[in-house]
Amino acid sequence: MCLQYRLAAYYPIPKLFVIDWLAYESSHALIVSRRTGASTTLDVRPHLSPSGKRLVAAAAIEARDVDNEIVVYSVQNGSLVLEWNYKAQEYEMWDYVSWDGDDRIRLEVVLWTVDGGGNRALVKQSAELRRSSSGWVLNKNVPSGQD
Repeated sequence: MCLQYRLAAYYPIPKLFVIDWLAYESSHALIVSRRTGASTTLDVRPHLSPSGKRLVAAAAIEARDVDNEIVVYSVQNGSLVLEWNYKAQEYEMWDYVSWDGDDRIRLEVVLWTVDGGGNRALVKQSAELRRSSSGWVLNKNVPSGQD
């Protein structure tokens, strides 16, 4: 098996390297701490929060099963600590859109819906992940104009 590694990003505030790990018909992101050397493998490349204290990764991969469709990590003492994760029970393809401050993440999701006549269709809709005093809360259906 041929593996390729490529430096994809460096986040200077938390001192993290993001390395794309490419193999035949698959890829992952390897996050390595410059401070400690600790590493974490994610299904997709993460996105850093504005403060540099958190990372989010949202997976839209049909070719293989993923551990979690969405993960949020906090950066603590040079290492990643899992803060929240989400594993879909049905077909859901998640895409990261943007951070809105450090406590809100804008996302998009493609999923199956059923209309009033019982017809199934794939739809793409806005979603968000918000951090509250009780933890992260996922809202899969953010009405237009409220995202």
